[in-house]
Amino acid sequence: MGNSVWYQLAADTRDNIKQALLSNLGNNQQAQVDTSFMKDLCMCIASIAVVEIPTGSWPDFVDLMCKQGIQNEN
Repeated sequence: MGNSVWYQLAADTRDNIKQALLSNLGNNQQAQVDTSFMKDLCMCIASIAVVEIPTGSWPDFVDLMCKQGIQNEN
């Protein structure tokens, strides 16, 4: 997986993409009312996680998802 197209992007670009996706997960009005938007958003996050988690490139993924869930409950 380390030779994935994802890893052809610069590390800071990958981090920016992940941060943008995660910030839209619960804070975007469209994500809260448009199930298609939310589905696409989650599919993007999952696609990145599938590549990064096995290589240890996203070690805080589960923690981030747990925190996101707590924020959305409040």
